[in-house]
Amino acid sequence: MDSRYWIKIEKVNNVYGRVTTNHPTIFGELYKYMSIYADDYRFMPKYKMGVWDGKIPFINKSGYFQKGLLKYVYNFIKNEDICIEVDPALMERCEATDLADITNEWMNEKYVPYRHQFEGALAALKYQNCILEHATSSGKSLTMSILIMYNLKKNRAKKILVLVPGIGLVEQLSADFIDYGVPSKLIGKYYQDIKEPEKTIVISTWQSMYKQTELIKDFDMILVDEAHGVKAAMVRSVSENAINASMRIGCTGTMPDTKCPRMQIEGALGPVVHTMTARQLIDEKQASDIKIKIPYITYPKKITAKINKVSFDLEKEWLEKNDTRNEIIKKIVLKHHAADHNALILVEHLDHADALLAKFKDIEGTTAFLVTGATPSVEREQVRQFTNVNKKVVIIATYGVFSVGVSINRLHTIIFASAGKSKIKTLQSIGRGLRLHKEKRKLILYDIGDNLHYSDKHLQERINIYDKAEFEIDMFEINLDKE
Repeated sequence: MDSRYWIKIEKVNNVYGRVTTNHPTIFGELYKYMSIYADDYRFMPKYKMGVWDGKIPFINKSGYFQKGLLKYVYNFIKNEDICIEVDPALMERCEATDLADITNEWMNEKYVPYRHQFEGALAALKYQNCILEHATSSGKSLTMSILIMYNLKKNRAKKILVLVPGIGLVEQLSADFIDYGVPSKLIGKYYQDIKEPEKTIVISTWQSMYKQTELIKDFDMILVDEAHGVKAAMVRSVSENAINASMRIGCTGTMPDTKCPRMQIEGALGPVVHTMTARQLIDEKQASDIKIKIPYITYPKKITAKINKVSFDLEKEWLEKNDTRNEIIKKIVLKHHAADHNALILVEHLDHADALLAKFKDIEGTTAFLVTGATPSVEREQVRQFTNVNKKVVIIATYGVFSVGVSINRLHTIIFASAGKSKIKTLQSIGRGLRLHKEKRKLILYDIGDNLHYSDKHLQERINIYDKAEFEIDMFEINLDKE
């Protein structure tokens, strides 16, 4: 290629970078490269109507792109025979050689960071715009507290925003930070009727913050917990308005496998710079071991012949209303209650939750809770604390409430009473029970399987997830076909 041609990548601000070039075609090729098919685009109305090609462009016609996507831009351009100039401001790095000393100054002496927590914090401080992919139960809240206090102590940040996916996690994270040694006077909350934006460290939900365009500008550091769950509209709003946040760090247990949602998250925060898998945590004795048990229910042929002809939604509805199946779930819980174990049953729909709750109402010695989106955050926290100090507790909860963020150490059994094929939801749900506890040798996860069309297909996809995560699997049949 003619050496007269050049391409420049420069920093515009804390949100955007920009590509400029004098080459007649290279930018068009880059635009195509950075335009990614949305997940499930074929089912979206605009695509079906023929007014949209199904792609989301991650660079605009003027060359602007979110700074966190620099690696994608550079990886495309570096393969071209053309003069490339990258703005040093996009590549700024900061070494934190005194991190251990400063952490020892403020952290409660009963806590000693694990190697992955310390190394993750070092990587985040170095790259400043990035993601730590640490498996659920890895202690991400402690890692975040290290990052917060280091930047405050070094005067690298004056005002810090911490974003979490739900109001229950605002309270939980606040309590965790204080327990680690973060001064309570620095911590404020921002959700519903609680508004403390003047504090140095503000913990809020995405839903509470993403329309606060002026308030977001006050922060020079943003930490995002459970970053994988952030919706695209919220990512754009917070990221684009946080013009003074030079540091943007995300923590998640599971990044999306598909490219479009991954780039949406990375665009706002940056690339993954440090990982810690569940298998690594288990091998290093920092998380409970796990065994996957799959009770595979086979129904009479006359039932499967009928149900296999219906839609996915009708199949799921039939399963959730199936009293025999719900009795099987009840027997699993009571079997483990005989050993004083606690259980979490995860469901999709409220009707299913109510049906299962009725199974446990009058059982002597068993305490049953129902936790849904309508359950106030204070009550959710009370349920969590009760379960951590009591025996024979069963929590029936919807995935949207208890599949992310909630930590229950004294949890021995998890049951997927209704499950799909989502890798993120599956692994995040498992994470509810990976916390270590002196009375727990191994977490047992029951993933209920059914020999029906959609259920069987989705089960196979979950088994692939378990295999990849190197979890032990035990599959056994429950035969209801009496004919």
